[in-house]
Order: sequence, then structure tokens, then C-alpha cells
Amino acid sequence: MEVLLDRTTPDAFERFKQVMLAHDEVMECHMVAGGFDYLLKVRVTDMESYRRFLGDRIAAVRGVQQTHTYFVMEEVKSTHRIIVPRASPPAPARLRARSTRGSPGAVPRY
Repeated sequence: MEVLLDRTTPDAFERFKQVMLAHDEVMECHMVAGGFDYLLKVRVTDMESYRRFLGDRIAAVRGVQQTHTYFVMEEVKSTHRIIVPRASPPAPARLRARSTRGSPGAVPRY
């Protein structure tokens, strides 16, 4: 769900944040930059529960101007795994720069 607030002031952000922290249906809440202010991941049991959640919890928050809802039809991929590339080991000593003694302005070769 995208949520757009009517103003972007610290108190409006804090108010919205506190409401989202209080509700178990909100699995994720991200403040974003762009065409809206918050991106929510909400899990409910059915459409009636969602309609109540939207009306009673989201639209009731002072400052919420607009929402856009997207329903997941199929989960293609979901992961929390992050691949961190390893640093390359240092080159063996024999591959490090060769001496350039006696060659003014020479560039070391690797």
C-alpha cells in the first residue's frame, strides 16, 4: 500500500510512524522518497479485514491524504538473503610491481 500524507512535517511523520508501530497487520513500513510518503506491507485474512483496516486504521490517521492498494496475486520470489562479495586476496609477491630502477618516468608493471 502506498500512503501519501497531506504534509511532510516531523510531527506528521512521527504520528504516522507511531500508529503503524501499534498494529500487527503492518508487516513492513518504509518511509520513501518519490510520489508518496510511505510504502506498507500489510497482511490480513480477507478483503473484509482489509477494508476495516484501511478505514479504521489508515484513513483514520490525521494527515493521511491518499492511499493506493496493490494486492499480491502470486509471490514469485521473497528473500532476506544478502550476498556480500568477498574482497579479492592480495596478489602474490611475484605479481606485484616490478622494479623500475634506472628508468626515469617508468610506470610499474603488474
